[in-house]
Amino acid sequence: IFYTEKHSGSGILVENTDGAVIERCVAHDNGGNNGSLAGGPVGIWAHNANRVRIQSCVSYRNRTKGSADGGGFDLDGGVSNSVMQRNLSYDNDGPGYLVWNYRYAPRALQHIVVRDNISSGDARRHVYGGIHVGGDEPIRGIEVYRNTVVTNTAEARAVWVGGVPHGRIRFWNNVLLSSGPGVLVEISPGQKDVVFLGNAYWSRKGPFTVLDHGTAFASLDLWRSLTGQEMWKGRPRGVYAARP
Repeated sequence: IFYTEKHSGSGILVENTDGAVIERCVAHDNGGNNGSLAGGPVGIWAHNANRVRIQSCVSYRNRTKGSADGGGFDLDGGVSNSVMQRNLSYDNDGPGYLVWNYRYAPRALQHIVVRDNISSGDARRHVYGGIHVGGDEPIRGIEVYRNTVVTNTAEARAVWVGGVPHGRIRFWNNVLLSSGPGVLVEISPGQKDVVFLGNAYWSRKGPFTVLDHGTAFASLDLWRSLTGQEMWKGRPRGVYAARP
């Protein structure tokens, strides 16, 4: 008989903490018996905490039987002033790197850095991003840079941003690749303070595809001209590598 009321089966969880380091740890093959449909486990994550660093860790093949989670790494409801850096995430059911504030979270989620990480083949189930940022409560001050994301399913996004309107979310100098026919970036309607700048994009088996506020853009140039993304002081930024 499985416990189904809430998520179960995470690898490492830090919560209700001010000041914590998770370093050089490995979490894998967790969550396969999670029976909750409301939420799922994560390989390595933090909740309701301040000043957390998750660094130089590996998280892979984590699972969920429900409709959510099963990811590699996560800074979740009520986390602030925290960093995920130099980690490797691969072959997880959910996002490689999740930043999420759920409704009625105990504290604001703000001032988060996600940098120098790798996500490969994550978001195996449901519509998730290799890097997945958002929530049902506003988040603010999210810096995502120098990460490499490779997706390989039609449902996966390299990056997903959504939920209620958030403040100051920045993606810069990341490498975002789709080895399958998936979407590179999805920004849900209502987001007014999300900026992409200086990122490199590549689609191996399909065209450049970005979903921005419900509109599909089939080229980087068109996305730039109609939204102002990947523009800096009137000059284009970011690059797209077409299929060979």
